[in-house]
Amino acid sequence: MNTREGAEFDLRTVRFLRDRWETDEGQRVQEEVLENLRRGAGVRGILNRHWLEHQENTSPYEFPFYPAEAMKPGAFWVLHEDDLRGIKFWKEDLSGLSGLEKANLAYSEFWHCKLDGTAFSLMGLTHAKFHNCSMVRSCFAMSGGFEVEFEKCNLSEADFYGAGFEQVRFSDCNLTEVFWGDAYLGNMQIDHATIVPTDFRRELDGRTMAGQQLPDLLRFFRQAYSKSEIWHRADQFLYVERKAHRRYFLRPSGSGWFKPMQFGRWLGDVCSEAFYGYGIRVRNVLCSAGAVGVLFAALYWFLGTPELTNSAVEGALQALYFLFTTFATLGYGDLHYSSNFPWLRLLSTLEAVVGAVMIASVVAVLARKQMR
Repeated sequence: MNTREGAEFDLRTVRFLRDRWETDEGQRVQEEVLENLRRGAGVRGILNRHWLEHQENTSPYEFPFYPAEAMKPGAFWVLHEDDLRGIKFWKEDLSGLSGLEKANLAYSEFWHCKLDGTAFSLMGLTHAKFHNCSMVRSCFAMSGGFEVEFEKCNLSEADFYGAGFEQVRFSDCNLTEVFWGDAYLGNMQIDHATIVPTDFRRELDGRTMAGQQLPDLLRFFRQAYSKSEIWHRADQFLYVERKAHRRYFLRPSGSGWFKPMQFGRWLGDVCSEAFYGYGIRVRNVLCSAGAVGVLFAALYWFLGTPELTNSAVEGALQALYFLFTTFATLGYGDLHYSSNFPWLRLLSTLEAVVGAVMIASVVAVLARKQMR
């Protein structure tokens, strides 16, 4: 692993980052950190007394370097005054605190902690783990990292504004009413038990999520569910993603209504949703087929059935019978329009083509659902 990029370290360095807090000095410093946090103070006044000066660390925030000769058993030192990498909290109540802002919590762990309303803003959280924590209304604005884990955490109403996570994992978490404005969630992992509504929160503390962000955010969750093979949730997010994309990127405005290409893409997307639900909703295909069938039956009844009937009821029944046999392309041959009705012949041929397409669409949607 590259030790100069500040994201991941080799195993020896990771072991030191965690073991240093288990030393006598590390335990004492951690107690001071907790005491300062509870008083509403920060951690810099404590950690700067343990700052290791090294010629390689000209910029320890951007390119942290932990010298091998200083990582001795029982040693405790930090790289800079916000260096909380590897620290572990167990059943601590840090609700509403802001003293952790701008700290680096890479490789840290929080177990059974109460973190409601806690500010984790502007933090490095690479390989951090939160397990069974209450994090209602917590703030992760402008924070991020690689392979961050949230397991059995209540993150309802949390603020992830501007956060950037790569390979973040949510397991059995509550993500209702979370604000995802300007967030990046690449290669996210998610499971069945995690609660994620498709209607994201759009406003928080005077900030508004731009509509153009919605398709990308929905795509992050759709890809995560697809990777986990949770197909019904992936389909739900795909449906909402396509609608958001049409609304904010395809919908013509102003002179766009008079541009054939732009209007055509928008109209094609509208028809795609209406007729077969973007290939994921069987009921859309069935409803479309029913509507088309009613339309053709009405045309046959109004323009004239293939054979004369004695009453309107018989005419309607004959129109329905002719509709179904033509729509399903059965072609019994007992009913057909004569050469005296060329336009009705063309109409019935058109219905047969539409019916074949509709039947193929139903099969395709069902096969897509079952084959997965």
